[in-house]
Amino acid sequence: MVRNSTMCLICLVGFACSSEEVASPQDSTTQQSDAGPNARIQDSSPGVDTLVGGQDTAIVVDTSEESDVADSSSAGQDTSESDIALNDALEDVTDVSVDSGAVDTWTPECVADQDCPDDGDLCNGTSVCTQGTCVDNAQGSVKCDASLNTACTTQICQPSTGLCIAEALTDGTKCDDGDACTQDDACKTGSCIGKDAKCECKNDSDCAALEDNNLCNGTLVCDTSKPGAFQCKVNPSTVVTCGQSKDTTCSKNTCSPASGTCSMKSVSDATSCDDGDLCTKNDQCKSGVCAAGTSTCECNKDADCGVKEDGNLCNGTLVCNTSKPGAHVCVIDPKTVVQCDSKGATACKKPVCAPKTGTCSLAPVVDGASCDDGDPCTKSDMCKSGSCVPGASTCECQVTKDCAAKEDGNLCNGTLVCDKSQPGAHKCVVSPTTIVSCNQLQPGPCEKVACDPKKGMCVFDSATNGSVCDDGDPCTQKDMCKNGMCEGG
Repeated sequence: MVRNSTMCLICLVGFACSSEEVASPQDSTTQQSDAGPNARIQDSSPGVDTLVGGQDTAIVVDTSEESDVADSSSAGQDTSESDIALNDALEDVTDVSVDSGAVDTWTPECVADQDCPDDGDLCNGTSVCTQGTCVDNAQGSVKCDASLNTACTTQICQPSTGLCIAEALTDGTKCDDGDACTQDDACKTGSCIGKDAKCECKNDSDCAALEDNNLCNGTLVCDTSKPGAFQCKVNPSTVVTCGQSKDTTCSKNTCSPASGTCSMKSVSDATSCDDGDLCTKNDQCKSGVCAAGTSTCECNKDADCGVKEDGNLCNGTLVCNTSKPGAHVCVIDPKTVVQCDSKGATACKKPVCAPKTGTCSLAPVVDGASCDDGDPCTKSDMCKSGSCVPGASTCECQVTKDCAAKEDGNLCNGTLVCDKSQPGAHKCVVSPTTIVSCNQLQPGPCEKVACDPKKGMCVFDSATNGSVCDDGDPCTQKDMCKNGMCEGG
């Protein structure tokens, strides 16, 4: 095999060409393959490369560390330790004999990026020249925002504009429309369509068709508490409850279905009721009021007993006794019987009730009636014109002053008082507390004390001169009184 200088000139343009060999169709010492037009064939062994394939052009790259130059007489022998220089190749041109087969050549697609044509696709980025070949620059490609995808659309780049658009998925693709009340959801023209609805309603307005037009029993709302099983239910807060505080047997607080408001309405006439009067029976409703039936009692209220009064207001007033159901009778009310107050009454005056007025007053008893004037010293007292007149006296005194006439004039031996300790036998006695005693007084050695009968009090007086005394001095003797003083001898 000979060097192909023409091929090496191609390498000068800028393509790797070290140790490249061009094989003639006759070389057959190494494995070969026909890769078609403009193919690169990687040499996998250090031996002689052989080209087959008629008019195909190829660049065979030797992967060995040494360059092989061989002809038919020296196949498999390396004539140099390094690649042969370009000058050597040019010098050998005249010595090269071309094989009968055509020489393969490769023309690069591009040398610079501007050599690469625009394919008109604004989505895949710009073309750049890489090792003589135009390739797409991935960094300049359009990447659509996947977050904008829906259950039935996906974002794709439109080559003509380079803009992302939503492209519908194939009709029939399974999806989820987010509605718990549908099933077998599938895509259709880019939208997720559910079918076979499982819910009675989705919102409150869907329940309107199920209303019974009775505003009293509440309004239907859509209960969405159970996923996939929504249903219309009565909203408890809309149920009208009429207050019964004013209800009677014959009149009820009733809700009007048309308006949903409450009002009192009469029940049917002749409806059995109870008027609350135990003395009537067979009571019936009439125009919303319970009308009394037949009476069974002597009275029903106190006023009914008025016709039975005797006109005496002192012996009490008749009232209707309702203690026995259905058997009320008129009886005297004990509280109305006049009990005259005894305040101010005496043995000779008694309280008396006037039948016509029912009031009390004090009236004199019969003269001569026995009485007690309250004086124990009288006896046989008698009433006269409403007063108690004393009888004969039986006592020495009634009061202390009655004893004054019996006094002796000596105030020192006490004063007389009327002693009433014995009922009916009062008498004058000396009051012990009025007796004057001077014993507790301590007179001097030459003094004496005595009670003055006229004054009723103790007085001091000098002892008689010459009376023996004691002046309290042990150094004196024969002490004697002199002018009320004790003098030592």
